[in-house]
Amino acid sequence: MLSEGEKRQYNIPLKAKKIECPDCLEWSDVNEWESDVFCWGDCEETVAMECPKCEETFERYTGVKFNCA
Repeated sequence: MLSEGEKRQYNIPLKAKKIECPDCLEWSDVNEWESDVFCWGDCEETVAMECPKCEETFERYTGVKFNCA
């Protein structure tokens, strides 16, 4: 579950209810998404988000859709 600080970090509207994954294009409840430290490339650690459906990780959200209804 994402904290309000994590939502701000990833520019997720605080009223967002669902997020569409830019990789698998599935909608998930915003509270199903996780934020954690992941290893990228040559083990460069960074905080990233993980889709609960396809488990793909994203450092930034480009083209992500939010449902605030």
